[in-house]
Amino acid sequence: MASDMKLSISVIAGARTTGVISKGEAWKVKVQTAPDKGKANDAVRELIAKELGVPKSRVTLVRGATSRKKVFEIKSSPRERDAAG
Repeated sequence: MASDMKLSISVIAGARTTGVISKGEAWKVKVQTAPDKGKANDAVRELIAKELGVPKSRVTLVRGATSRKKVFEIKSSPRERDAAG
């Protein structure tokens, strides 16, 4: 991942299981956490970080805090940016 990327995600909160349902132009994920005070957003952030193999600190919610449709930004590491530039 040489530059920052944005990822569109459709979320099902309060599901029986947590996981990625599909990947493509927009991901579809489900989390067991209920949508209460941003807890489901945190769970989705952790899931994305795990799936992409990046630290949670590099995954940021940029749009859709209270919506099922969300956009997360995954920041590239400084080392990856230096290698690309």
